[in-house]
Order: sequence, then structure tokens, then C-alpha cells
Amino acid sequence: MGVRVMIGTQPAAAASEGETAVTQTVEVEKVPTIQASVSPPYSPRLAWFYKPPKDGDLAKIAQNFDFFVLTGGDEAERERMREAGAQGFFLQYLRFDAILDMEDCQKRPYQNQVANQPGDFCWIAQEHPDWFLLDGNGQKMKNDGGYVMMDPGNTGWQDFWLERAQMGQETGGWDGIFLDNVEANLDKRRRVGALPERYPDEESYRQAVLGFLKRIYETYTRPNHRPLYANVLDVDSAEELMPFLGALDGVMVESFAVDWQDGYHSRETWEKEMQMVESAQRMGKQLILVAQGRQMDFARQEFSLASAILADLGGVTFRYTYHEEYTTAWLYDNYRVELGGALGERYAAAGGWRRDFERGSVMVQPEAGTAEIRVQP
Repeated sequence: MGVRVMIGTQPAAAASEGETAVTQTVEVEKVPTIQASVSPPYSPRLAWFYKPPKDGDLAKIAQNFDFFVLTGGDEAERERMREAGAQGFFLQYLRFDAILDMEDCQKRPYQNQVANQPGDFCWIAQEHPDWFLLDGNGQKMKNDGGYVMMDPGNTGWQDFWLERAQMGQETGGWDGIFLDNVEANLDKRRRVGALPERYPDEESYRQAVLGFLKRIYETYTRPNHRPLYANVLDVDSAEELMPFLGALDGVMVESFAVDWQDGYHSRETWEKEMQMVESAQRMGKQLILVAQGRQMDFARQEFSLASAILADLGGVTFRYTYHEEYTTAWLYDNYRVELGGALGERYAAAGGWRRDFERGSVMVQPEAGTAEIRVQP
């Protein structure tokens, strides 16, 4: 579904004079007259995460991406990227939800968490067992990759988290924090088949997570002018996301426009997601939109990028990737598309959605899973 952008092809028969068709032609309703905009020329902004590229080409990342999330221990690579011309924020990745269960208490843990010093896990297990999130049988709740869930509502755990996060920020030279695995509800707990004993219902768990998030934002990141972004899990509407936006500067949507496998969102889900992204930007928040797919699936990449362009009100960064390939940079010709300034927001046309620019237009048919980007030569 969808068609890859090919800039500089011969005009299609249905293209208007002076405009190059860069995908298959989609019939649209008569476009209303729109006043010229003073908005700056539009080009997609790209986000890189969570580790340096596996091929070691830091200059390619610095020169092609606009926003960066790396992990503790990556400070040397971060500085080399800055020297190579990287201009955007560099946020430090930290897990919000869990710490790694260390069998060897003397071994140095991963630096993607706050329990990142040798002996931390064993000390917490011995001295502060109440910091762990327990299931109905009183057992520590496991997460993926050998991680153990922590109780988001425990103030002692919050104190420790904040102390370590602040230390990492200020000694590591980071611009802000990116939180992974902020659970907005119990959906993931249900998927793994274990619910927390302390939080038997949706609202109590949500409030515990939200309370911790607000404490990080209000007591540390906001007063110190450090951006706080998060991957908020299992939200697909503006109503579900809104409570969390008050404690964040930006949000990642990790399965934007398409699903995690080979399918596409339903039209209803796609439109709810678009409204969520636009609503967040109107609140002054930033969005990292991540579309999952295979590298050579140009149709899927095109559809995802076009959807992001439709929703971009000035606060969007985008990446088409696959969750197993985050350390590989996939670059596409349509990332360099020059549409000129936006002439307005998206509007309904021909059963889909269209957005006009000074030098072209973008059209998405969410139900068909097709997209078209047209630019003038």
C-alpha cells in the first residue's frame, strides 16, 4: 500500500502544470483558495535514539538528524556528534519503570537506569524491599529483559531515582531526560499476566505513575530548564494522554500511523492518533513520531512520513525504523523534500486528508493505506 516518493520524475498526466507528481495521482476535491502563509519552509525533522549507530558513523547521524536521545556511557560519542555539527538537544535515556536484576552484585549494571552502580540492586533488595512492585502473590513483578518493576508511588524509591537522575544529568553534561516505559494504565501488566497488589484498579495505578512523573517535572526538570520527554505506553487518544502532558515537555508515539508488525492502523485509530498529536502540539508539547516497518518497505515509509507531515504543527520529529534496528540509520530521499511553507493545516479531501504547501501538497488515504507527496520542480 502507498507509493514511494521519487523526486524529479516526469509529470504525470493528471498533474497540474508546473507540478511534478512524485507518487501515483490521487483524485481530490476542488482545493479551496488559501491565503499565502508566512510560515518558514517545511522539511521533516528527524529523531535519533537510543544508542550511537552500530556502524560508528557519528557524522552521518549529526548531519542528518535534529533531535537525539542517548544513554549514560555515550557521552564521548555525544561530544563527537556535537563536534560533527549536531545542533539539537541531547536527552539522557532512563528507564522510569524498572531496574535490572543483577545476579552478580559486583558487576557494573547497564547505564540506562538509575540503579547503575555495582551493588545497587543487592542493596535495594536487602535494605528497601518495599521499593519493588509486587504482584498478588507478594512476588517481585518482572519486566522484559530481566528487569524488575519498581513501585512508582513509593516516596523512598522516588527520592533515590531523583538523586541518581540529577547526578547523571549534571555530571554527564546532558540537556534533559527521556523516560522510557511510562505506563499510563494497566494494559501491559494485563498482557504479561500479573497485576500489582498495591494498585488493584486502573485509577490507583495511573495516579501513582502520574504522581511520580509530576514530582520529577516539578521539583527537578522544569525548575532547572531541562526538557523532560517520555514514551507513554498504551495511549491512543488525546483524552488518555492529556493528564500526562502537564508533567512533560514532549512525548514519543512509538507506533505512529502503522502498527508494530506489517499492518496499518484502522481509519478510526489513525484519525484518533492524528488528533492526539495535534492536540499535544497546541498545548506547546513536542512529539517524537516513530513508525515501525521494514527498511525496504518504501510504501509504508511514505505513508508514515506523509501522515507525520499532515500532523506537524511545528512540534514534530519523525523516524521510520524498526524496533530491532534502532542503531541503524535509514535515510530516504523524501526526507529532503522541499515543500515550502505550509498554507494551512490538513483538511478532508477525496475521502482522505490533504495539506497544501507553497511548493506542493501531501495527501493521505488512511483507509487504503496510500499516500502522495507532490512537489513543484
